[in-house]
Amino acid sequence: MRNLKDESKLFAKWASKLGDKYMDKAINRLMNENKELVYNQNDLATKLDKYFDLEFQLREKLSPEKGKKNLSIIKSFKKAQNEIFKKN
Repeated sequence: MRNLKDESKLFAKWASKLGDKYMDKAINRLMNENKELVYNQNDLATKLDKYFDLEFQLREKLSPEKGKKNLSIIKSFKKAQNEIFKKN
């Protein structure tokens, strides 16, 4: 059920940095995993924005221009992303 009213704002902010296909798949997956958020659109939009921000930070740190990559940071970023969607 994709009726996120703020979805266009998220795509405008992150699609050029992360890609439309990635965002579409991530939103679908996160909505399936967190069905209770489907009914709270404001909370969902806020959490997705934080999630995509972390994804962008991770990609920047792993970019080829940064030289030697420290792949061990992936685990901490993914943990932080999962924490965003933890149930209270």
